[in-house]
Amino acid sequence: MGRSPPTGIAFFAAVDATVTELGGFNVIVNNAGIAPQSPIDEITPESIAKIFAINFNGVVWGVQAAARKLRELGHGGKIISAASQAGHVGNPGIGLYTATKFAVRGFTQTAARDLAKDGITVNTYAPGIVRTPLMEDLAKKTAESAGKPEEWGWAQFTDGITLGRLSEPSEVAGVVSFLAGADSNYITGQSILVDGGMVFN
Repeated sequence: MGRSPPTGIAFFAAVDATVTELGGFNVIVNNAGIAPQSPIDEITPESIAKIFAINFNGVVWGVQAAARKLRELGHGGKIISAASQAGHVGNPGIGLYTATKFAVRGFTQTAARDLAKDGITVNTYAPGIVRTPLMEDLAKKTAESAGKPEEWGWAQFTDGITLGRLSEPSEVAGVVSFLAGADSNYITGQSILVDGGMVFN
């Protein structure tokens, strides 16, 4: 794949360290992300650059680093990245976050086709509303910016969940575990929704 780009060096180093410390490498999970509000009229070149650097570029470098190492080791593997329910249907108020997650899905589909010959599967998982500090912060800020109570902020994201409740992190982790294991060997280029029934395909 050639030399790693300067901005991706940390990813390549982390993969190398995994092999050194653990004696092998089979799976990478690209999970870093931020979800700031981005009202249309307030988007700037700086806000675009920041969120894409973390949410999208990080996935690109992670895929590069994983593919290079898996080829070097001479076996296939699993590349798993975080998409979002918002990467399937645009959500109000978070246009930039939504755009990055659509981009992750598109890049994943291409990577799945390009890396299949190496025995590498490439998929995403797409959580809905998960009870995490990031989601709590987003719900509070949404409410504050509208001058509404915190419960209103949560409702902007949770209304429409068919199962009627938020997801717990362990429920998302279960899907990631499935994608990392042998039961998903014949799945590639997919985005698996874990959203309690917010989006139906």
